[in-house]
Amino acid sequence: MSRTISAGRQTGAVRETAPGDQALPARTANRTAALGGIGFAAIVITENILRGPGPDTDASTNEVLDYYASHRTLVTVATGLFVLTFPCIMLFAGGLWRAFAHHGVARSGVPALYAMLASFTAVMVADVSLNVLVHDGRADAATTGVLWSMRGAALMLNGGILGSGVLLMAQGAGCANALPRWLRPLGTLCGILAIISCVGLVPAMDGAAIGLAGLAAFACWLVWLLAASVSLWRHA
Repeated sequence: MSRTISAGRQTGAVRETAPGDQALPARTANRTAALGGIGFAAIVITENILRGPGPDTDASTNEVLDYYASHRTLVTVATGLFVLTFPCIMLFAGGLWRAFAHHGVARSGVPALYAMLASFTAVMVADVSLNVLVHDGRADAATTGVLWSMRGAALMLNGGILGSGVLLMAQGAGCANALPRWLRPLGTLCGILAIISCVGLVPAMDGAAIGLAGLAAFACWLVWLLAASVSLWRHA
């Protein structure tokens, strides 16, 4: 423990700091955050490619069973990759937290990135359960239907949480030196689309077209994420 006497003061006040408690250089911090964002996007895109087109949210039990029976290895790999997104999004969130130091509204959206991880974990719990039950031959129709419905609802609500956060963070684009102004309308669009899809959650679960708003929001989020990451790197 080091003891540092405040300069220019006659009171002799002492401030204690732990060893190695210095701030990370801004250049290193921004580049680390940028790599986290790019890594997150790369993992998510890879996961979706591995999984391929899955059953719809209103798919029959047989369709769900057939999908997990024929995609066991790919789903298993994709599940493992999901764990790697944890440090990536945490690093990216830290970079945005610093970038929005003087923009309260934008900064209030950053915790949504952590909430997104928590809510998507619920999706993965249902995913892993289905994968294991189908492989072991213990997946009855009732259990499969409940888990698949829970997975779909959690996935859509996850998008709503993320979209709300991006909507708020986007308001800091242009104000924060690291983010270009055009990310504001893109992030706003992402948030609005995600919220619309969640408001119509039940119809979307039944296969209504409103669920497409969630897919569009997801695409906007990936573009926003990559653009913000590249911008953080360039301004390091």
